[in-house]
Amino acid sequence: MGVERRGMYDLVTSLLPFVLLLGFWLFLMQRFRAGGAANPMLAKLEEIRQELAQIREELRRRNF
Repeated sequence: MGVERRGMYDLVTSLLPFVLLLGFWLFLMQRFRAGGAANPMLAKLEEIRQELAQIREELRRRNF
């Protein structure tokens, strides 16, 4: 039984880094999947982009 436990221990310890890496990768993908909602800077940049588009449209209407 000692040999079987050692084999199981080796298997678990050899797979552990890959399991942790996969878990971390999934965590990051889930966090960044939300996009602008999860990142206030991206939300602010989108707001500025929309405001610039409105300014351009207004200038175009006034023939500037």
